[in-house]
Amino acid sequence: MGRALGLELKRDLAVVKKYLKYWFIIITVTFGLVMYNSLYFKTERDITQLISKKNYLEAKNLQLKKEITRLSSPERITSIAKKRLKMKVVDYSRVHFIDLN
Repeated sequence: MGRALGLELKRDLAVVKKYLKYWFIIITVTFGLVMYNSLYFKTERDITQLISKKNYLEAKNLQLKKEITRLSSPERITSIAKKRLKMKVVDYSRVHFIDLN
């Protein structure tokens, strides 16, 4: 009985050794797929955040362009020149231009 048990254990160990490399390959491939999937989702999250930041910056850029247009309007500049700098509107009929040619 002891010898039969020993032979049975030996056969079981041979079977385990035979399939061990396949289990190792399966576990390694599974681990690789899990790591790839994790990296993929992290990259997707980063892309989503960058798209969101890009959209925010584009909206901010548009807002700043509108502000530049408002601030550089001739009416505003004329108003500032009159109020703060005490300038007067030029009457071009009284201006004499010198031709340097």
